[in-house]
Formats: sequence, C-alpha cells, structure tokens
Amino acid sequence: MIKAAPALIAALALLATAGAQTPLTPPALVATTDRQVYRQGENVHITVEALDDEMKPEPNVRIILSVTDPRQEALLDIGLRTDLNGTATYTLELPANAPEGEYVVEAYDERNIHRPAAIYFIVCTTCKRAEAARTITRETTATETLTTTVTTTATARTTQTTTITEPVLTNNILLPATLAVITAIFVFQIYAARRLFKQEA
Repeated sequence: MIKAAPALIAALALLATAGAQTPLTPPALVATTDRQVYRQGENVHITVEALDDEMKPEPNVRIILSVTDPRQEALLDIGLRTDLNGTATYTLELPANAPEGEYVVEAYDERNIHRPAAIYFIVCTTCKRAEAARTITRETTATETLTTTVTTTATARTTQTTTITEPVLTNNILLPATLAVITAIFVFQIYAARRLFKQEA
C-alpha cells in the first residue's frame, strides 16, 4: 500500500497534465478566434498578439497571417502589423460554399524573432456552439479535494471530454493503516512463538 501510493500519485499527475498546453516561451505570437465553430458565410474574428521577452505586448511587429481550409488550399495570406497594444486583428468572411472541416490559422513574424502561432477552427452546419470550460471542485470524505474540468467541444461530431482526477488516499489514512498492519504482524509473531514454546515443553 505504501509503495503503491507514490506510483499512483505520479500516474494521476501525468494524466492530469497530459491534455495541458505547452508552456508559452517568449518572445512569441498568440493567436485566437472569437469562437471555435462557425457556419458558412459567417465572420471569423482573428486576433494575434505579439509578446516580447518579458511577456509584454510588443507593438509594431510585422505579422504574416494565413488560413488554410480542409482541402489544404490557402484561404488567406496577408500581412499585418501590431498596434500600440501589441495586437493585430483581422475579420475573415467565410464563403457561402466553404467546405466543412478544420481550418488552420498560422501567424509568424517576418523577422522570425517570435515563436509562431498555430490554431484551428471548424466550419460545421450541424454542430452546436462550443461552451466555455467550467471547473467543478468537490470534496470527498477521507480523500484529497478533487478538481474536475468539464469542457464541451463542438467538432464535426459534438463530443464531451471530461477529465476527472480519481480520489487519492491522504497520509491521514495511510498512517493508521500502516500501524494496524505492523501491529497485526507483531501480535501474530507473539502468538506463533507461544505455540512453539508449548509444543517444545
């Protein structure tokens, strides 16, 4: 039980961080869209922010913004420049006959100083709108506090991904259990020694 606890905790830690995003390394570009799922003919509002070595917004950065559709055809390839707030924006109007599927948005600076950004959005006529992620925290008796993040992501087929951290026994449970096992072994050894002594007598 005692040896298995660290291994269990390590495994749960790996599972909890498996879906986490890679830490941002400055200087870098950060690209976002106002939604993740769109329909044909709608506008996609794209925002690109330039961050310097100190993770502060960097103005006057020349950015190349491109969008590729599911057929790997270029839908957009345009030059932008960040404003005084280190931000550049662009509104992409999707064609009325835009193919459904995943669109890739890429942003990089002309001088290749900032780490480029790459995100995606989906065009789907039957998908539901993506819901914002919500965090649920609950307490379980004799276990650690559990935090469950439930995120509903709209894709070509609407799916729901739930990440749950299983209860982990705390030291308050492990210590008494360990003492009980040691005591039981000690009592058993005394009982066995007495029986052996009686047989020899």
